[in-house]
Amino acid sequence: MFDIRQDMRERNKKNIGHVDFLETVYKQSDKPYVIVGLHFDQEVNRYKGKNYPIMNVHERTLSVLACRYVSEVVIGAPYAVGRDLLDHFKEPKRRGIFRTVDSGNGLTTDDIVQRIIKNRLQFEARNLKKEAKEMAVIQAMKKREEEKSQDRAQAAL
Repeated sequence: MFDIRQDMRERNKKNIGHVDFLETVYKQSDKPYVIVGLHFDQEVNRYKGKNYPIMNVHERTLSVLACRYVSEVVIGAPYAVGRDLLDHFKEPKRRGIFRTVDSGNGLTTDDIVQRIIKNRLQFEARNLKKEAKEMAVIQAMKKREEEKSQDRAQAAL
């Protein structure tokens, strides 16, 4: 069976914590219908900070719609759920099919960003070392070529 988490890791798509959560929600029912609410970019920026969201609302929508565990996406879901939205759950609760689900995964977008920053610094340090070695080789090659030129010039005399 195809493992969506492995595929996402390989293609660096979506936050795996979100997918784990959606999979957990999906498996709670025999006939799951999972609705995901996405905040507008300005709202995410307001509560997460100036470098967020990493993907804009259109990219996030397409990404979430591509997830096999999602049935529908609500674009522009409010940050704070008011009474008017809570009433939408009245019928599932009455029928006994409403569930609150913990993803069981503590991985957050902030964790991913910190990992990227850490890896970037390691990558940068590694490349600086490689660059220094390459420059040393280039200098040695230039010096060797200069010595050969001098030897040829002396031999011609």
